[in-house]
Amino acid sequence: MTEPSDMTELVNAIIQQSLKSQRGITANQVLIDDLGFDSLKLFDLIAQLEDAFDITVSLRDVQKVKTVGDLHVYVHTQFHPASPTAATEG
Repeated sequence: MTEPSDMTELVNAIIQQSLKSQRGITANQVLIDDLGFDSLKLFDLIAQLEDAFDITVSLRDVQKVKTVGDLHVYVHTQFHPASPTAATEG
């Protein structure tokens, strides 16, 4: 499951499951302010994402995630990391 749309849909479904809600999820929603995640719920969400995608999320990375879109990008980059040579080519 490496297609970006599949990842996005699964991330959104996991968020909905974590919230115990079927509310619409959009990329610009802030996890804490808009969706009501507290630190415990956020770490539970991260654990669910780790299990679902078989990835490991560091504490440093968790601190950078603010929005649903940040989660989408983070999960996607775990499967498609930026190529170091692409960044230096010009």
